[in-house]
Amino acid sequence: MEHVLGALAVYKAVQLFELALPRQVMPWVKVVVGVAFGYLAAWLVSADPVWVSGLVIATLASLTHGVLRFLTLAGDLAMRRTLR
Repeated sequence: MEHVLGALAVYKAVQLFELALPRQVMPWVKVVVGVAFGYLAAWLVSADPVWVSGLVIATLASLTHGVLRFLTLAGDLAMRRTLR
């Protein structure tokens, strides 16, 4: 459960980090920041093996981003087809 909550926190923190910058960042910057925030979240919740838990949290955060992005694009496509 701590991994899931940490992943949601990391997902939102990366989103806020991206919004705070004046320009759009490169994808590798998002990955590096996500992994760093993942390790920070693992350290804050005192996960047992921090080096594995940080990567698990970062992976779950990127999975969350991917699923939400897919649902957004699928919804946009469905709306576009119904408006025609």
